[in-house]
Amino acid sequence: MAEELVKVEVYVTAETATDIDELRHEKGWGVDEGLRILLGMGIGAARGEAARFDAEAQERMIARLAEVEGSLAVLRARMFEMEKANEAWDLSTGAIRQQNLGFQGLINRQKEELDTLKLENARLRAGLESLQAHQPPQADQHAPAKSTSRPKPGSLRDRLKGK
Repeated sequence: MAEELVKVEVYVTAETATDIDELRHEKGWGVDEGLRILLGMGIGAARGEAARFDAEAQERMIARLAEVEGSLAVLRARMFEMEKANEAWDLSTGAIRQQNLGFQGLINRQKEELDTLKLENARLRAGLESLQAHQPPQADQHAPAKSTSRPKPGSLRDRLKGK
């Protein structure tokens, strides 16, 4: 029963506009809702007036009333279902928002921890560089030790020289 909406524009006197606004406020209707209700009521009243003395028109009005009541019942049920779906959506988006806030808090805490760790790392590196600057250079522990002794007589060197 989805119908396309068509824009209708009409100019009214300031007095009529005031009457419409007062009635809308009295009934608690929004602007569009109130104008649609009043137009519908006006159409119904005009049809009813035309049907006062015409039995066939009265039958059409009764049939139309039954059709409109049925449509209204369907629309009310759909509106109820949509309101419930909207409530569920609101709850789920609220939960998602809360979860998002929780994640943002976790991210902020982890950023703070990372900053603290970076500062600690820089402090330890500076301390290590300071220690390395004050120590004499050390020989490579994995390199073979250099021999400072002279070859013994009768060594391979002596033999090669012919001694």
